[in-house]
Amino acid sequence: MLEKYAELIIKQGVNLQKGQELMIDASIDSYQLVRLLTKKLMKLVRKMSLSIIVMKK
Repeated sequence: MLEKYAELIIKQGVNLQKGQELMIDASIDSYQLVRLLTKKLMKLVRKMSLSIIVMKK
């Protein structure tokens, strides 16, 4: 269920386009969702030839 939610967020909610930036700011409690969002985002990055920058706090 959480994986489908992450896919929905990335594909429909974020709708990231070339040249846009995305920053995920989340609490440690939501690490599972953030991990899935990152996984889905990486697939999108490869598919659309986007660049990604990962920053840690």
